[in-house]
Amino acid sequence: MTPEEQQKAHEDYRIKRKREALGEDFWYYAETFFSVLQSGGWNSNLPSISSLFKELSKIKLSFEQKKRINKLARDIMASLKEVNNELVRDLIEESVY
Repeated sequence: MTPEEQQKAHEDYRIKRKREALGEDFWYYAETFFSVLQSGGWNSNLPSISSLFKELSKIKLSFEQKKRINKLARDIMASLKEVNNELVRDLIEESVY
């Protein structure tokens, strides 16, 4: 297992254990990461984003919480698309010179 795979497995485990320990209160734990997620702070750590959303799907969420997660997911996808577009532009510019 590569160091990156080990890190991912550790993050998955940690997030899962936190959800198991907190039960329905896991929402409040997850909520502490939302601003970082919206700003693209975890864009390089997609497995952790996936783990967080996976564990959120295991608890009962209100309609408002589901709406907030949906908006967060859209913001994350837009941020990833923007980063990807910048990388592609940089590659194209480098290949031209």
